[in-house]
Amino acid sequence: MKNSCQPTYSISYSRYKSIAALLALSMSSTAGAFSVQKNQNVNAIHRIVFGTAALSKADDPHGMLDDAFNKGVSRFDLARTYGMGASERIFGECLVSRNIDRRDIDLITKGGIGMDVYGDPDRPLLTKDDLMSEVDDSLSTLNVEDVDLYMFHRDDARFGVDKFVDWINAIVKIGKVKRWGVSNWSFERFQAAYEYATENGLVPPSANSPQFSLAAPCMRCLALDTVYFPAPSSY
Repeated sequence: MKNSCQPTYSISYSRYKSIAALLALSMSSTAGAFSVQKNQNVNAIHRIVFGTAALSKADDPHGMLDDAFNKGVSRFDLARTYGMGASERIFGECLVSRNIDRRDIDLITKGGIGMDVYGDPDRPLLTKDDLMSEVDDSLSTLNVEDVDLYMFHRDDARFGVDKFVDWINAIVKIGKVKRWGVSNWSFERFQAAYEYATENGLVPPSANSPQFSLAAPCMRCLALDTVYFPAPSSY
């Protein structure tokens, strides 16, 4: 099959050493609670997560997904706002047209902000019914009955974290979401949500997607044992 997704950059040796050093640090005793994968095989293809933020802008998005599937990629990161719904739609079409077995892939999607792409602080307030509808819309568009991980795409400080935790737990309880997490939250709010859930016998967040990079490292983001996503074979 023709590969429609050609690499557009390369990693220099010095940058490779920097990345390797950061990974080593994250696994050291100073960040012992941080765990990305129980299987430490760094070459395992299932450690790669395929992002879809710009999927709808590709010349051949279905062909790009075909290449990913054919190379063994099995984890995909989507969001309700990616392409204003187009990324979930394209991915859902591929699942059906390519007859992909849902059990062979891990699906992450994000929501909780309506169709507000950038998280306007003055956007309409989320309600429990809104969240339920967003999850249902994502599942319907993806042509699946559940997702492995659902993340609140952005925080809303107008709410206490208890509402987010209570609402998403109701969705976990009915089986539409296996695990939940947060994206673009402050560490303090993330920690508060984690503590509220554990103190009240609820399912805590099991993933945190902060603004984290070599350019602006934040080791505090690694402080809780939450950034973990099990291998497909462990389900």
